[in-house]
Amino acid sequence: MQQAHVDIDAVAEAAHGGPTHTDDETHFIEALRAGDELAFVALIDRYQPGMLRLARVFVRDVSVAEEVVQEAWFAVLRGLHRFEARSSLKWWISNILVNGAKTRATRERRSIPFSSVWDPDADPFDPSVEPERFRPHDAPQWPGGCGVGTRGLELATREPIRS
Repeated sequence: MQQAHVDIDAVAEAAHGGPTHTDDETHFIEALRAGDELAFVALIDRYQPGMLRLARVFVRDVSVAEEVVQEAWFAVLRGLHRFEARSSLKWWISNILVNGAKTRATRERRSIPFSSVWDPDADPFDPSVEPERFRPHDAPQWPGGCGVGTRGLELATREPIRS
């Protein structure tokens, strides 16, 4: 990445907080938009721990929270050119994180981890569904166990296909 000609001390100072819409924050945002890696490293160093704590409010697992934070950083990089400075940079980044964390939390609540349904003591050759749940093979209503009788199936496969 290319480095912008910006006072790094001012950038580092802006990354450590301070009032909204200061000249330092403006220079910091300019450095980020110019692709200054040091500015981005300073931004990550400043906000990463708090972002991880905030993500943990919404998602249960630490590894999922880390993924949410990483996705938020990618969104910050992609959307930095759209940042309008109507709020502080920290607030804008936090909103990106919270929106991503809420979405991820909803998705995580809908899924069940495989480990919660797997029984390590079960015999791997046991049937997945209990055989008692099926009709007997010789049931009069469905001979052969399927919805179409065996004789009906034979006749259905012999008839020519009509268009």
